[in-house]
Amino acid sequence: MQINQSVEDLLRQYKESLIFFEPLAGNNGDKLIEMGSRFLIEKLELKTVEQPDEADLIIINGGGGLAVEFWNPDFKTLREYAQGFKNKPLVVLPSSYYFESSDFCSCFIGRTAPTFLFARERFSLERILNEKYSAEVFLGIDNDMAMALAESLFVQELKQRKREKHILIVERFDLESATDKPREQLLPDSIKSLIPKPILDTLRDLNHKRKVSKTGFSDSVLKRLYQNYPHLNGLPVIKEDISKVEFPFNTFAELISDSAIVITTRLHVGILSAMIGKKTIMKTGNGPYPKVKGCFEYSLAHLDHVQLW
Repeated sequence: MQINQSVEDLLRQYKESLIFFEPLAGNNGDKLIEMGSRFLIEKLELKTVEQPDEADLIIINGGGGLAVEFWNPDFKTLREYAQGFKNKPLVVLPSSYYFESSDFCSCFIGRTAPTFLFARERFSLERILNEKYSAEVFLGIDNDMAMALAESLFVQELKQRKREKHILIVERFDLESATDKPREQLLPDSIKSLIPKPILDTLRDLNHKRKVSKTGFSDSVLKRLYQNYPHLNGLPVIKEDISKVEFPFNTFAELISDSAIVITTRLHVGILSAMIGKKTIMKTGNGPYPKVKGCFEYSLAHLDHVQLW
């Protein structure tokens, strides 16, 4: 059943309840989502507990890894909370949903308390609306939780930096690549842990430069950029996937806030850049699902300083 409530309006109804929040893990973009979710929880003065069995309501953070089958084929975390706490209301904050072969609806079989699933773009909303649920599942749409930070001190302080030191190009290379063939990482984490960090950092840097050179994305967008904004020609150009966990979060935020313009295939690089008022160009591609395009259209298209290429 579709609902027209916002996340904030729904959570406000649980002001007197005990809340357990599952933050999920991930990269710097996921950290930004977590910060936005925690900001809203604090804003609403919700009472939190440390363990889910102590809670009246369970909230799972939003993102792209929870219910996208190529990252999480069995929806493990969602299934564990939905099935492990069948009698507790469950809220999934705005997320992307993508599945072809996985049995998404089986996550909710036998639940006696309501489940609230929020999408962050219309593609995902349509996908979950087309499913048949045997339990009480309410479906809604709202902005990616990172955008809750627009009112935060964190974003206001970044706005005050007012620096335009470089051009930032962020290109991702994984299963959600928009400029290259989607691919899994070459080295599993078990192998990476055996390689000394200085050597691993050097290998990552060389591998990223090789991929950037191969796709030609940076060269093509710079050519178009200089045609449209010739005054930017001559600024240093930084080409790094700053969303990856190898980059400290402070570096992630500062590189965005110190940019004259940000060009990115990473959703949350674009979201943070947009929130602090930077000229932002988001690139969509032929990935498995249109996450960047969908979030741009739902949440960012009204902003004059943000474009989709």
